[in-house]
Amino acid sequence: MIPIQADLLHDESLDSWIELLADLNGCRPRHITGHITGHNDTINKDKALPLTRAVDDPSLLYISECTGVDPDRLAEATLRRYKPVGLANVTRDSSTGPWSQVRGTGYCPTCLIDDDLRWKLPWHLRWINICEKHHTVLRDNCPACGSRARDTRTHHPRTTGSHISAWRLRRCSHGCATEILAQNTAHTVEIHSAAYETHSWLTRILHTNGASCAYTGDEFLSAESILTDASLLTRHALNAMTYVDGVGSIPDSPDPGAWTQQLSQSDFVSTPMGRSGVSEVTTPQFLIAQTAAIGILTTASSGRDLLDTWLSPSRITHIIDHLRRTNHATCTVHLERLLSWRRPPQTGTVLSDRLGRRRPQHSAKALTNATTRSIDAMNLPSCIWRQVRDNAPELPDRVTRLFPLTAPIALASMGRKPDYKRLALEFSLDYNADEIRYALNHLISNEHGTEVFNYLQNLHAHLLSCPPPIDYRRRRHLFPAPSDIGRNHTRLLARAANTYLTTAFTWKIQRYIWQLLTGSDPLVTYGAALLHGPAAYSYRKFVLTMPVDLQDKSGEVAQRLLLKHRIGEPVSYTPQFTIKTDTWADRGREERYLPDIGRSDLRRTSLSLTLAASAAGDPEELVHLALAGEKIAALRLCRFADSAHCKLDGDAAAMFGVRPTQVHREYTYLAKALGTDVFTRDTSHGPRQLTPTGSSLYHLVRANIDRLRQIASYEPPRPT
Repeated sequence: MIPIQADLLHDESLDSWIELLADLNGCRPRHITGHITGHNDTINKDKALPLTRAVDDPSLLYISECTGVDPDRLAEATLRRYKPVGLANVTRDSSTGPWSQVRGTGYCPTCLIDDDLRWKLPWHLRWINICEKHHTVLRDNCPACGSRARDTRTHHPRTTGSHISAWRLRRCSHGCATEILAQNTAHTVEIHSAAYETHSWLTRILHTNGASCAYTGDEFLSAESILTDASLLTRHALNAMTYVDGVGSIPDSPDPGAWTQQLSQSDFVSTPMGRSGVSEVTTPQFLIAQTAAIGILTTASSGRDLLDTWLSPSRITHIIDHLRRTNHATCTVHLERLLSWRRPPQTGTVLSDRLGRRRPQHSAKALTNATTRSIDAMNLPSCIWRQVRDNAPELPDRVTRLFPLTAPIALASMGRKPDYKRLALEFSLDYNADEIRYALNHLISNEHGTEVFNYLQNLHAHLLSCPPPIDYRRRRHLFPAPSDIGRNHTRLLARAANTYLTTAFTWKIQRYIWQLLTGSDPLVTYGAALLHGPAAYSYRKFVLTMPVDLQDKSGEVAQRLLLKHRIGEPVSYTPQFTIKTDTWADRGREERYLPDIGRSDLRRTSLSLTLAASAAGDPEELVHLALAGEKIAALRLCRFADSAHCKLDGDAAAMFGVRPTQVHREYTYLAKALGTDVFTRDTSHGPRQLTPTGSSLYHLVRANIDRLRQIASYEPPRPT
């Protein structure tokens, strides 16, 4: 243990403290941290990063033995303190994730003088570029040689009289000593400037681990997700400072957008931002780009707010193309929705020729960009409720016929990238994707398209907050067609109807019970007419003239069928619309034919999860099922995202504190749900790797990680 000790300050970095101890004891820093090479080869394997950024457990234990300070306290002096906000993994590619660092470290010269040449830990974060105490922009270069500060593992000498490595002397005549750096000057930033407000906002979310932003619709996002979105926009803002629509140029003003007023023309770069270009960006340049990016996130609630900003349409198109091509999870679904917004076409149809034939505008994509949250099809009946149809705005005749069938698909398409063919199969419709898309285009783009779109949007928001208590998907799996009801009860029903048991009566009563079970309103016959022809019209008369006794007996049959499968749900449900307030009531009308069997939520039983997994088939659908409220599926997806890059199942198990067999079972569940493996089976050439399907699932989960963690009530594992 070293003889002379010094207190480790609360915000002091580990590098700075080691250099102070080395000066006090007249030794070199490697005597305290251990040799980088030689007998201690496993310590500090990454020689390119400072100790504060790339410290490992053996290094902390070695330093703890030399200084007597607890390893946990030492870890708090490194970037491990920012593990909850995703800023501890500094070896990650700076183009992805929350952008934890680039080459070099900023510093405040005045703070170095006031604090006895001791460095602060927040200066290592790329997002901290302003000194709150002195209201100045952090400097990042040596005034003597112009090189970056703390860009390698080689320790900085505190003074010119300290031990200086030969490598630093070759680089700088003063060895980039801290006392030389303290003689540098810094630009002042006004407290009321946008740059300082951005800095305060970033500091606040780092302490609170999240915030509600305008672009998320006031939904709370974690700091890691916000910084991931900000890093994408900041990179493109840096390019916007030097390139205008692909032509290299310097902005006319040293401060585009009047974000700060103290930066000079020399603070800008005139070279393109290539792979290593971001590492060469100065702190003032990054501050301007950072302010521009955060300004978008905190003020733009929809794509309309991007008009007349530095995010030009051509640049937005470039970003969207990059997101589609990249294999990395570079942003959340909220930012993707914000950038994917397009000016909606005018409602109404367009005459295609002189004969007056109309052509619908293609507006089905408006459903995807309508919201960031989506409804699962299990909360929707196969044919929309009669209350929804009766209170809908006026529709053209060509749309009214299909509205009972297209409305549930339109609601299921909001806030997601829908697979129309899969949705058609989910709602028991024999239509291909083009036919569904064509019908949705008619639904949104017509003479009353705006009113219909707003009506469906309000209904979608209501169903998100007050979902129906019926698992419609499970019922559609159990009873896919009216004929699956069976003929065992039809004789009793014929006696109640006081009629003969005929094939026509059997078809009608089976269809009535099937519609009770799957949520289709028996009085809606427009879709039935399309599927079954003229028989549907006689069926409508049959339903309207049905005796009360037959309705009760049909409900009892539906009750027995549900009890057979142990489904503790009401037989039917109908949302209630209040005409006076033009809103939907919190509780709909539930017709409970079933007794309470003590299991109030069977959606999340193993059978329901198995059915949900079998209906998934692709990563997007599986993530969508978890987002719909499946807590177990959301928990497994969160664990998968946190452990996807672990080399072995044992490493992942140690991260969560569970057995490796459980982790393996969870990966097996995901593989069965997707129909393919998420990890490669062949590990002879190295550690396991994600398959293309596994990579797609990982990036989708990372884009929705905050919502999934909220559903699963899951906290990410803390660093060991």
